[in-house]
Amino acid sequence: MATTNFTDGTVITSEWCNETDALVHDVFGAATTDAAARTALGVVIGTDVQAYDADLTTLGAGGAGARAFLGLTIGTDVQAYDATILVDADIGATVQAYDADTLKADTADTLTVGFAATPYNAGTKSSGTFTPDEANGNFQYAVNGGAFTLAPPTNNSTMILQITNNASAGTITTSGFTKVTGSAPGTTNGDDFLGYITKINGFSHLNWQALQ
Repeated sequence: MATTNFTDGTVITSEWCNETDALVHDVFGAATTDAAARTALGVVIGTDVQAYDADLTTLGAGGAGARAFLGLTIGTDVQAYDATILVDADIGATVQAYDADTLKADTADTLTVGFAATPYNAGTKSSGTFTPDEANGNFQYAVNGGAFTLAPPTNNSTMILQITNNASAGTITTSGFTKVTGSAPGTTNGDDFLGYITKINGFSHLNWQALQ
């Protein structure tokens, strides 16, 4: 019986070789090409197995490369996870729910009911120039505690300013109004006055009205 000796001392009989050859022949048949061999093994590329694709390699690697390939780069194409993002449970709790009656600054609307307002306390004025700020509200009041100057608000608005004299009341002068009507407030302690102020399109009007 013939044998074949390998450098590591392994001995293979010719009968074993013949059996191996027969097994290979049974599997591959008469295949003489790579394609035929794959067909014999049932691994035809594109039919039984996926052909190599560099894109699949990129996707398989996962991570930033895969996201970029899919157009899903975090922070550019999709929103990164943020625990503070609002969810449905926040509506009506931490954010205003939709309400068709909500007034919007840039949308015309018609009010069907009146509303109340809390007047703003502008404090005691005794010197310098007092320029009412409409952002503090359209109803304001102040104490005349000394001579001061009243100027129109900076922005287009209308407001009512109520003045009460104290024992140190001084003369109220005006500056910057296009028109001033009515009698200027006196300085008698305890007297009250209303100033109706309108500022529109660069023009301003002040009308004084004594309340005693």
